[in-house]
Amino acid sequence: MKTCGNCKFWEPIRNGNGECRRRSPTSQPPDRHDSESAPADLAGHWPQTTQGKWCGEHSWNGEDNP
Repeated sequence: MKTCGNCKFWEPIRNGNGECRRRSPTSQPPDRHDSESAPADLAGHWPQTTQGKWCGEHSWNGEDNP
């Protein structure tokens, strides 16, 4: 089965969670209602997923056979 856990673009972090590295990190503007948000919050981040998720751009990592 094609999942994040066996995709070459997925980087495990811990406990079955990881980051999708298929594309560049993206930034999200701070929440306007969060008074503690600062410009530093604009740093880019890769999307975080669990190893069981999937998308339409999966590419086998070579470790798990399809």
